[in-house]
Amino acid sequence: MADISNIKYLTLLVLIATATPVLSQQSSDDPALNAYRQGDYDKAIELYSELLAKNTDDKNIKFNLGGAFYKKGTLNSAKSGFEDALTLEAPKAKSRAYYNLGNTLFKMNKPEKSLEAFKYAMKFDPEDEDAKFNYEFVKSMLEENKEKQEGEDEQEEENEDSEEEEESDEKQDQNEQNKDEQDSEQEKEDDQKSEQEKERDKQQQKEKQKSQEEYQDILEALEQQEMQALKDYIKARTVKRRSPEKDW
Repeated sequence: MADISNIKYLTLLVLIATATPVLSQQSSDDPALNAYRQGDYDKAIELYSELLAKNTDDKNIKFNLGGAFYKKGTLNSAKSGFEDALTLEAPKAKSRAYYNLGNTLFKMNKPEKSLEAFKYAMKFDPEDEDAKFNYEFVKSMLEENKEKQEGEDEQEEENEDSEEEEESDEKQDQNEQNKDEQDSEQEKEDDQKSEQEKERDKQQQKEKQKSQEEYQDILEALEQQEMQALKDYIKARTVKRRSPEKDW
């Protein structure tokens, strides 16, 4: 398929290169025509320009001048010359103007406009096989380019979707990682809080136990004081009750 396209493309270039832009039937001793045939396109342009200055409405001269510019590679000027010749009355002459305009537009990298020009070339000369071939080739090329572009667009969309999916997965993984880290930090905080609470409870228990021990000591001290006071009281009363012995 690719080889056939290359062959067609080369054939198209040959048709463009060998297309005869000169339209008017000058005699063989015409200086402008001779310069053109000899490949001296600068001279041909100069002579055709002089003729056009004298015959400003001559469409044939404009066509031929466009042909000389085309051969020289000055495509914008060639395009202008062929466009001016589109109003030629003879259908075949009009067809040749459109055909050469199509070739010029193709070389200017304007295939859509080139296709339109070849279409009109066939319209005014249905038997022009070169115009038919160039039309079919450019049409096929545009269709292939469209399919290729659509394929690239689809691939680009798939790549974008894949990238978005990867970004979403990465974001989700990052969120999960952040959550795990937060959970881990929370667990550490909870563990630290639990240890602190245990230590606080332990300290409170010690303080409570100490308070109880101190309270018990106080109670025991009070009990001992009370017992001693009771003993002292009983002793005192016992002493009072005894009568002093009389001496006999």
